[in-house]
Amino acid sequence: MRNVLINVLLLLTVSVSGQGLIATTMVTPTPAASDEWLYEDDYDLYSTGTLDGKGDWVETAGSDFTIADAGGGDNVVSPSTATTEILAYYNQSIDDDMWVQVSYEGAQSGRGLGPATNIQSATGYGYGFYSTTTATYLMRRSSAGDTELASGTAVSPTAILGLKSHGDTLICYVDGAIYTGISGDGKVTDDGIYKQTGGYAGVWGYGSSVDVIIDEWKAKNVE
Repeated sequence: MRNVLINVLLLLTVSVSGQGLIATTMVTPTPAASDEWLYEDDYDLYSTGTLDGKGDWVETAGSDFTIADAGGGDNVVSPSTATTEILAYYNQSIDDDMWVQVSYEGAQSGRGLGPATNIQSATGYGYGFYSTTTATYLMRRSSAGDTELASGTAVSPTAILGLKSHGDTLICYVDGAIYTGISGDGKVTDDGIYKQTGGYAGVWGYGSSVDVIIDEWKAKNVE
């Protein structure tokens, strides 16, 4: 969602003839900031149930994610397939180099949710970064299966998780900063035969739990 900020400049001048104050309003559009998100979704406009088919969302293997009402019309997404790595992508074009971010809550042992990049619509291959109560994981799905590219210490159960794909480098973020608590100091190079390019932005999950949720999802191009 692209927002245009409006700067309003109010000029007050006093006439020499003493006729009083003359108010002049100048409205000038301000270009969007470079860190503006290309896509944003808080899931609130969707009915509850499976994420697949809601808005632009496509699940790579069926009904793996669930939308639930957390109260007051605030919808959240949770993983709903036990002991399995799961993916869903947002079916809108984005550059090969992309940055995806989620507002994540409620880490549990063996359950996790996080951002995903470069998801291939035909195969469901791609990258994901998520946290459980015990660890964080940077994952790749390819023809070789699900591969752990890096792992590290768990993060706060209420964190903003981000994953950036830039060339051959994958960069993990927590609360806006590169997460050095994962191997590789948050940066991992993947330039082999299983490297994933292009594709879509999305979400990656593991396990099944209504208490592990994403409340907001964002994605943008990386310049």
